[in-house]
Amino acid sequence: YAGAVLVLFLFVLMLLSLEPEALSRMRLFTLRTAGTLSALVFFLALSKILRSAGQPSTFPNPSPSSGTVESVGRLLFSTYLVPFELTSFLILAAIIGAVTLAKQHPHE
Repeated sequence: YAGAVLVLFLFVLMLLSLEPEALSRMRLFTLRTAGTLSALVFFLALSKILRSAGQPSTFPNPSPSSGTVESVGRLLFSTYLVPFELTSFLILAAIIGAVTLAKQHPHE
């Protein structure tokens, strides 16, 4: 999912055809924003981990059959078949879009 979002973000950047000055300002803003958000998420996660240190785990013990390749495969092709297939079509559309946009056109 994150890869598809990244590809869509790159499509937007390619279609905007920004000038180098505007692109460098945009990169600086993007880097600052991403750095700030990453630091915020990191410190929030770290504070939650430190606050819960020493407390007993609330997670139940998993059954021996959970998490195996067979159980994941059974779920993907039974319960989650439609979302699995929709995701495959979304990834296929992203690949076709990437190839179409990256294709070199002769001088028009």
